[in-house]
Amino acid sequence: MSIYIYAKTRSATSVYCDRCNQPASFIQVTYHHKHDKKNHSVLCRPCMVREGLELCDCCKMSQPFEAENGEGIKVDLMPAYAPGELDSDGTCSDHP
Repeated sequence: MSIYIYAKTRSATSVYCDRCNQPASFIQVTYHHKHDKKNHSVLCRPCMVREGLELCDCCKMSQPFEAENGEGIKVDLMPAYAPGELDSDGTCSDHP
């Protein structure tokens, strides 16, 4: 099942970063891997770092999430979390 995103299509295999229009590789999600299309971003690595988003220590080594935009383009994006979203061990709900 895909996570639906608002990101614009860059090519048949990539979408644009919400901030700089470079190819996106991260999707902002909550602790429980929910993505709010209106309030969460799809970002490239430099923009993800600039915004202070964090990576789950375990998700870094797992499979990316499949995301699909309104044009039907499916891409694989790694999860990123807002500061304070991860638990005290630096992990998401899948890796307590």
